[in-house]
Amino acid sequence: VKLMTLHSSKGLEFDVVFMVGMVEGKLPHDKCSKTLDGVEEERRLAYVGMTRARQTLFLTWHKSVHGRGKPADREDADTWLEPSRFLKDIPSHLRSIISFGKDEVEARLAEPLKSSEYGGKVVFSPSGGQKKWK
Repeated sequence: VKLMTLHSSKGLEFDVVFMVGMVEGKLPHDKCSKTLDGVEEERRLAYVGMTRARQTLFLTWHKSVHGRGKPADREDADTWLEPSRFLKDIPSHLRSIISFGKDEVEARLAEPLKSSEYGGKVVFSPSGGQKKWK
């Protein structure tokens, strides 16, 4: 098992690759998602990670985080994390969901990405792939 950053994985290949924590704010990182150029650079970095896998690629995201030692309230939608727009880019016929709530995950991946930073406007839509900025 080797643990490394996406940057350090360039030029390497592995039979199995796990990319964990694929949530908005981490990939693409909040600092990079302010501009279209920043998001596209993060997309290229995600592509580097994905293409390191020779045989099997696992992409993971988590629905919620623990706050102050207590689990996030599963009923409170504001505590749920948004799956990375890069996961939403992957056509459904090319992905296989491994989850206890497979239908729920598919529904979340089909939702457009909205951002309070952009007045709640859609910044990414899985169906059209459109990005709308301020």
